[in-house]
Amino acid sequence: ERARAALAETRKDWAALTGRLRVRTPCAALDRYLNGWCVYQAAACREELAKRSFLKEDWEEAAELYEQAAQDFSKSSLADDCLYRRADILANRLDRPAEAAKAAKLILAGCPQGDMRPKAQALLKAVNPAIEIGFVKPAETA
Repeated sequence: ERARAALAETRKDWAALTGRLRVRTPCAALDRYLNGWCVYQAAACREELAKRSFLKEDWEEAAELYEQAAQDFSKSSLADDCLYRRADILANRLDRPAEAAKAAKLILAGCPQGDMRPKAQALLKAVNPAIEIGFVKPAETA
């Protein structure tokens, strides 16, 4: 029990440190790469850890990191990927379908040309069969 508490505290401290980290270089393209793609990869690493640790806390951390990346880099082509990974974790690992539906709706409303749109539609249909995909309006995403 004490070891789990210590591990949780360490993870919390590390997340606080890395959540504030931003790289600035003379090259704007490199900044976008390092601060966007690398944040996505950090979330993906946390997801991989969760697959191996079987700890709910690791799944929650991965979902939060994906959400943070989507918010911080909303103009990135990875924003819809982050939202989809978050929705998938919420639906299939954390059993929180309402939150998963919200993330999927954000993809449909905010990333209409994104490559995750078909997956978001399928996930939304799976978590809430009563929702008619063709009639999702941006106002319904809140």
